[in-house]
Amino acid sequence: MHKLGTLPHRPLLSLSKKYGPLMLLHLGSIPTLIVSSAEAAEEVMKTHDLKFADRVRTYANEKLLYCYKDVGMAPYGEYWRKMKSFCVVQLLSNKRVQDMGTIREEEAALLVNKIVESNSSVVDLSEMLVTLTNNVVSTAALGRKVDQGGSGRKLWMLMKETEELLGRFDVGTFIPWLSWINTVSGFNARVDKVAEENDEFFERILEERMKGEKVEETEDFLDVLLGIDKDAPGGFDIDRDSIKALILDIIAGGTDTTHTALEWTMTELLRHPKVMKQVQIEVRNTLRGKSNITYPDDFENMHYLKAPSEQNTYADIEAAYKCLQESYGAKQEDIILYGQSLGSGPTLDLAARLPQLRGVVLHSALLSGLRVIYPVRRTYWFDIYKNIDKIPLVKCVVLVIHGTSDEVVDCSHGRQLWVLCQEKYEPLWLDGGSHCNLELYPEYFKHLRKFISHITKSPSGQNTSTKSVEGGPRDISTDHVENPQMSTNTREKRKQSASRNEKLKYSERKLDAGDKFATKLNIPFDQIGKSHRSVEYHEKSRKTIERERRTMDWVTTMQAA
Repeated sequence: MHKLGTLPHRPLLSLSKKYGPLMLLHLGSIPTLIVSSAEAAEEVMKTHDLKFADRVRTYANEKLLYCYKDVGMAPYGEYWRKMKSFCVVQLLSNKRVQDMGTIREEEAALLVNKIVESNSSVVDLSEMLVTLTNNVVSTAALGRKVDQGGSGRKLWMLMKETEELLGRFDVGTFIPWLSWINTVSGFNARVDKVAEENDEFFERILEERMKGEKVEETEDFLDVLLGIDKDAPGGFDIDRDSIKALILDIIAGGTDTTHTALEWTMTELLRHPKVMKQVQIEVRNTLRGKSNITYPDDFENMHYLKAPSEQNTYADIEAAYKCLQESYGAKQEDIILYGQSLGSGPTLDLAARLPQLRGVVLHSALLSGLRVIYPVRRTYWFDIYKNIDKIPLVKCVVLVIHGTSDEVVDCSHGRQLWVLCQEKYEPLWLDGGSHCNLELYPEYFKHLRKFISHITKSPSGQNTSTKSVEGGPRDISTDHVENPQMSTNTREKRKQSASRNEKLKYSERKLDAGDKFATKLNIPFDQIGKSHRSVEYHEKSRKTIERERRTMDWVTTMQAA
C-alpha cells in the first residue's frame, strides 16, 4: 500500500504494463482487483457485474450513509433494486424533468438579475452557481429552497465535507489492527460530527413536512417517499433513515456535479474569447426586443450555443436532404443513406420518415447511445440515438456492415439491427474487423458494390430484400430479440410503442467471437450452426484493394450518370 503514494493511478499503470490488465492486489486485508483495459472492464462491468456490485464496508460509509441505506453504497439485492427504481421513476422520469423546467428557468433568471444588479462590479460566479444548483436540486427533492445564509454555501460545504470523508483513505478498513489510528487522528470524531449535522438537517426537513409545512404545491420527491413510508405499496416499507439517505444522495450528487460542470463551462468560455463572443452575439440576437429567452422555442434557434447535440445532427442531415431535393432535384427513390457509427442515428431518424428511399447502409451502427455503455433492456427517455426504436419503421432495404472485433460498438448491435429490419439485405460481418478499419477489407467494397447493383436493378420505390447468405443469420425468430420500446421523448410520440413484454434475454455463457450472436440473443446453437456463417476474408495486396476502390468509383460514376 505504501508504494501507491498520493497518486495511485500512476504506479498502478506501471504495474499493469508489467503484469497485465488484471491484477489482484491485497491492500491490507482487502483483496482488490485492478482492471486496466477496456476488454477487462467490460467483463467486470457487464458480464460479471453482479459479482462486483457490492462496496467495501467502511466506518465513514456506515455512519454518513445511514448503515448503507442509500443507493450508491447499498448492498446489491431487493432493497437496492427497489430504491433505484424509485429514484429513476419518481425523480428522473420524463414528466418529472419537464415539470422541473419552470424551476430551472426561474432560478436562471434570478442568477442573471443578480449579475445585472452588480453594476459591472466583480462578482463571485462560483457562489452564484452554487446557489443556483442548490436551489434547483433542493426544490425538486424537497419542494423548497434550502438557501441557508441566503447563498446555500453552508449546505454545500456540508455536502462537500461529506464527500471528502467518504473518499478519504481509512486505515482501519484496510488494516484492522491499526484502526486505533482513526481515533487518535480524529478521523472518526470528524465523521461522527458531520453525520450528526447531516441528520439534524434532514430530520428538521422531515419534521416540517410531517407538520404540513410546505412552500410548493406540486408533489416533490420527498412527498413520494413519505407516501411510500405510510402506505408501503407491494409490501415494501421504507423507513425514516432510508428517506434521509436518499435525499442525501440527491442533494450531494446533484449539486456538486451540476455546479462543477457549470463552473468549468464558464472557465472554458473565458479561456476562449472568440467562442464567448460568438455565444454573446447569438444570445443578444435572440433576446432582441424580448425580456427573456423562452424554452424550447428560442433555444431551438440558438444553433451555435447548443451545438453539438443529438437534435443538431438530425437538423444537419435534414438540411443535406433538402439541399439534394431543392438544389439538385433528387427524389427519395434516387437516394441511398449511409450512416457510420454515431452517424447511424441521424441516418435512421431520416430514413424512418422517408418511405420511398432507395436504400440504407449501416456501418458499425449502434442500437442506442446508452446500450453502447451497458446492455439495458428498455429505452429510457434520456437515451440518445434510439436506433432500436426507429429501425422497424424504415421501409427501404437495409444493408448492415459490422466488424466482429469492434471494440467500440459491439457486433451484437449490428446483428440485432439487421434482425429488426423490415427489408433485409444480406449483411456483412467482417471477421476480425474493428470500428474504424472496415474499408481496408476487400470484401467491404465488393459487398457494397453488390448492394448498389441490386437496389439499382430493382424497380423504383420497390424494395426487394434478399435472404442472408454468408455473413449473417437467416430465418431467426424475433422472439429472442430485444424489441424496440419507445421512450416518451416528444420527438417520437407520434410513433407506436413496441411491446414491453418481449425483452432481450442475455446468455451468461462465454463463447468465442464466432458465437457472440448466440450469446447476446439467446438463440439455440443448432439454429445458429445452420444459419449463421461469418464472412470469411483473406489478405490481398494493396493493388487489389485499390482495384476494388476504382471499381466502386466506376459504379458511383455510372449511378450519377
